[in-house]
Amino acid sequence: MRYVIIAGFVVLVVLVVLFVAPWYCDRPDYHGHAVARTQTILRSCCGYIRDGRHYSNEEPPTDLPGLVKWLVNAEIGIHETGYVDIERNTILDSWGREIIVLKSDGRLTGLASCGPNGTWENGKGDDIVRRVPKADTQPAPSASTKRVSPEGL
Repeated sequence: MRYVIIAGFVVLVVLVVLFVAPWYCDRPDYHGHAVARTQTILRSCCGYIRDGRHYSNEEPPTDLPGLVKWLVNAEIGIHETGYVDIERNTILDSWGREIIVLKSDGRLTGLASCGPNGTWENGKGDDIVRRVPKADTQPAPSASTKRVSPEGL
């Protein structure tokens, strides 16, 4: 009797894995979690570019592999984020596609994702675009920076 219950449970688990898991994994992102995560990735990367400009005093490359190497060499912590693939020198959005480097007059101006439909629509439609702050913008304090009030000095 005990083995029948265990066998029944195993069969149930196998059925769930075969029929429910593929549906769950391939379903559309109705609640926008992938969009929100991609927006966070782009915002974070643009912040790292801003900080890298400040600390390295040089403009970042306008190609994705070069940009990843530049960010890693700036030693500002981008390798710890989880969405940067250092081995392949790329940054992926929530759908597993490479982000797009936007440039104007030979300078990096922003980062983008094709969005859920996977088609680049020049920043329109469901594309997700984030502009890089200008070079003269001060970097945000890091999490390890201790803020001291004027009274504390």
